[in-house]
Amino acid sequence: MSDKTGAAFLTRKLTLFYAAALCLLSAPHTLALFALTLAIFGAAPGAMDVAMNSWSAVFLTDATGASEARAALG
Repeated sequence: MSDKTGAAFLTRKLTLFYAAALCLLSAPHTLALFALTLAIFGAAPGAMDVAMNSWSAVFLTDATGASEARAALG
């Protein structure tokens, strides 16, 4: 998804999603809804981490060239 929209844009949107997920943790009144909001709250930082890592890979590629970036990323 970050290839289509851009990693910086996606990171900003996921930050807002993460903040909204934090607010949603106080809203559920049943255990099932709490589990759902907790899963969303757990997935948000993971998705944001992936977007930020792809963002850094772009900067690494720009700074050092594609071959060094591939070697550094594994």
